[in-house]
Amino acid sequence: MTPSERRAAVVRAAAEVVGMGGHDPGSYADLVAPGETPDVRASLVQAWGCALVAAGILRRAGLADVPELRPPYHSGSAVSRLEALTRRCGAWRTWRREGAPCEGAIVVVWLPWHVYTVTARAETPSGWSVGSVDGGQHDAQGRQVVRRRVRTWDKLGFDRARDDQPGAALGEQRRVYGWFDVGALPIGDIYEQADAE
Repeated sequence: MTPSERRAAVVRAAAEVVGMGGHDPGSYADLVAPGETPDVRASLVQAWGCALVAAGILRRAGLADVPELRPPYHSGSAVSRLEALTRRCGAWRTWRREGAPCEGAIVVVWLPWHVYTVTARAETPSGWSVGSVDGGQHDAQGRQVVRRRVRTWDKLGFDRARDDQPGAALGEQRRVYGWFDVGALPIGDIYEQADAE
């Protein structure tokens, strides 16, 4: 797979998981906690799931069985596991004024921390408009759910999001920490070739 094909696979996988969540705990656990014990799966269905969803999207897109994401999950390691993988693969990108990430990127914002998958982007006079798929959202009953969001990025590296529906208000402003360029990750045939060597 080329880097562009990997990014497109991640965008497709992100679209497939929109709406998944705690209302269907079995399929949501398959997304965020594959291979974990029943107790861990039940716990992670209720956990703040943004980075767990991002990892699930990568797996769904064809991410190879990488050591950083294998069970067992250790509490609080969702972001650090993804970051370790991307740094090992040379896929970590720090925010810079020159632009927003490509579609398919996994973005990390902070204060407070949040992770999401970019599905679209367009430059605007004041920065960028970014479409995303986000875990860590809640439905009307307070359960975890994956949602589409629309974000604005300014040229100073601040992110503001709202639900992707008419009339939704912008949320809090967060600093863009950086992103994972999924074009550099072992998605598809890249990992198979590495195994064969």
